[in-house]
Amino acid sequence: MKLSSALKDKVIRKKETVLFIAAFTLRKIEPSPFQKRFPLVFKHMSENQRIGRDANHA
Repeated sequence: MKLSSALKDKVIRKKETVLFIAAFTLRKIEPSPFQKRFPLVFKHMSENQRIGRDANHA
């Protein structure tokens, strides 16, 4: 049972990564209707990116 739940976590994480990359790509091109519909999601994502960038520079 533990193995299957770990596998599920991996799949979910992969989906999140794909969504994140897609969202980031969309945001780079233009503010898409998706971004306008879910501004909080994108705000949260950009904050995460800023944190990641700061960590890289540290």
